[in-house]
Amino acid sequence: MFYIGFDIAKENHFASVANSNGDIIIDAFLVKNSFNGFEFFLNKLKEHNIPIFESLVGLESTGHYGENLINFLHNNGFNIGIINPIQTDALRSSNIRKTKTDKIDTKLIIQSLMLKHYTPFVSKDIKILELRSLCRHRDDVIKYRSKLKTRLVAFVDQLFPELNLVFKSIHQKSCYTLLSIYPTPKDISNTRIDALTNLLRKASKGHFGLDKATKLKELAKSSIGVNNSSLSIQIKHSLKQIELLNEQISDIDYKIKEIMDELNSVILTIPGISYTLGSIIIS
Repeated sequence: MFYIGFDIAKENHFASVANSNGDIIIDAFLVKNSFNGFEFFLNKLKEHNIPIFESLVGLESTGHYGENLINFLHNNGFNIGIINPIQTDALRSSNIRKTKTDKIDTKLIIQSLMLKHYTPFVSKDIKILELRSLCRHRDDVIKYRSKLKTRLVAFVDQLFPELNLVFKSIHQKSCYTLLSIYPTPKDISNTRIDALTNLLRKASKGHFGLDKATKLKELAKSSIGVNNSSLSIQIKHSLKQIELLNEQISDIDYKIKEIMDELNSVILTIPGISYTLGSIIIS
């Protein structure tokens, strides 16, 4: 068995190779994070007659920088061991010099492999990497949407503060539909009552009607909101952005469900565990 330790970085990785006795047979060499760099790595192994099927490659789970390499190694038939950085930190602490360099770390990773302090990387882990990326992206999109919703409330509080007396929350389809067409109190007060009633009834699927429309018009006529046309533009743009983000979240959720179905994890059999929560736990 041959042990290959990779120290991962953004642009340049370093790798060392040891035999089953722990003797370093290829000292640390640079492997660029590129196609040519990966091909150089394969050629380096060929030069030293190191067969892929008798090799175990180890690298730390330190974010996304190693994912391209992991995919490359997996597709080329390497056995891969993912190492918790805590393991190499412990080995480094036991070293007299306690230094951290790319070359030394490749050997610490080899030691971790030989001590079996790693998690084997299997085919389904490729899907889990995809799942992790999707979950992170979903979280980012939701956080951005939350910021937009907070801004939208601030715009409405300035332009039409009385709207809160009509809707318990402005973050509902009927209110969004209203604001996208009639963003200012003046727009609402100048709209015919039947047109306003039809809009609310359709947007709320029959929950709101004439009573709500009448109250809206009355409050709009006596609103203390500022007369600022720029706010109405910002409200419309915020609504469009929120709508787009909602579509993106739906796309992400669909892909997450697709991957979760492929993984067929037992986690989904637990009551209360949805596709979204399950994917977060797994990834």
